[in-house]
Amino acid sequence: MSRIFFCPALLVAFVAVQAFGNDASDAALAGSLTYLEGLDFEILHAEGEASDIDPYDALGEEIFEGDSILTYDNTFIEIQLEYIDCVVKIAENSSFNVKSMTEKGGDFEVVYGRVRARVEKLLGQDIKVRGPNAVCAVRGTDFGIDVISSERSAEVLTKIYCFDGKVEVSIEGKIEPVVISSGEMLVIREDVVELRGIDPEISEYWRAHAFKTAAIQEKPTKVLTAEALERQQLLEAIDWDIRVSVSAGIMLAVAGTVCEILGFADIFAVQPQAADIINNSLKLSGTAFLVSSGFLFARAIEKSGEMKKLEQK
Repeated sequence: MSRIFFCPALLVAFVAVQAFGNDASDAALAGSLTYLEGLDFEILHAEGEASDIDPYDALGEEIFEGDSILTYDNTFIEIQLEYIDCVVKIAENSSFNVKSMTEKGGDFEVVYGRVRARVEKLLGQDIKVRGPNAVCAVRGTDFGIDVISSERSAEVLTKIYCFDGKVEVSIEGKIEPVVISSGEMLVIREDVVELRGIDPEISEYWRAHAFKTAAIQEKPTKVLTAEALERQQLLEAIDWDIRVSVSAGIMLAVAGTVCEILGFADIFAVQPQAADIINNSLKLSGTAFLVSSGFLFARAIEKSGEMKKLEQK
């Protein structure tokens, strides 16, 4: 009669991969923070976790694919994108999301507020900046987008304006895109689309809050104190310990499962006494492997807790 085996080790191994495997696949680097005015802002990662940033030591902070940058009163942020000669300025009381970032280009979203982007040159790359009802395709320009929500209704007002170059705008519900040139602004409200000159208020606002980041500049390098360096080295050592424990635990769990299955299957065509010895040896080996894998997974969980406590300090 055939036997069906359910081995908890396989479930444990699967859970371990889910719990610790995500650390190995970090989000793609999208850029770095090159200018900060004000202290009231947040960076939320893709999973919703807020980045623990000291506002007084934020220059050079890396921005990753999936991150959302939220600014509040009197706070302005500039980000130099990775791979592309482009600087993005996020004005106060705004929400900006990095949807994707690769060597071939980037896809970004202005959820609300005011954002300006200066693209010097593109080497066959594609940049898209989205609003709630339009998508801007950029080919080397200086442009901005305002997304204003009404407090009294669900209506959203979007203003897309170009200071230099051209911007191609695809509007939701419209077949043909609209191209705006230097000095022009596209106003989108529900089904109403209007092309006109840039509002004086917008021009004056950006004159008062001009770009501070140079067109091309090396990323600022953080200078770590001895204490911060020691903390970083300790975090790296714990992270390595976790990865090794999980990897070894998975291998032992698989080996233990195989030994257990072979031991109970009684498949060896030898004398009964010899078969019993082989089967028992396989069962004992399998048990030893599974117990060892359990200890390694427990160690990984313990070290993960230590790492989170150290990161919160």
